[in-house]
Amino acid sequence: MIRTYGVASATGEGTPTPVSYRTWVTGVRDQPRYWRWGHFEDACHGHRKVLEWLTGRGPQPAAAAA
Repeated sequence: MIRTYGVASATGEGTPTPVSYRTWVTGVRDQPRYWRWGHFEDACHGHRKVLEWLTGRGPQPAAAAA
């Protein structure tokens, strides 16, 4: 399973909340399973790159964390 989602930290009232994005892959052993993206557009592109890698159509994306 592959999923990408946004994570925001709790902040005070009226202040913009910064969002970071993460892609998680479950069911893959001995490989990176977690990538981080700073912006929505990067997360969209990164999600597609991870999907291409998992289906054998592209290289393994650089891992932010293993």
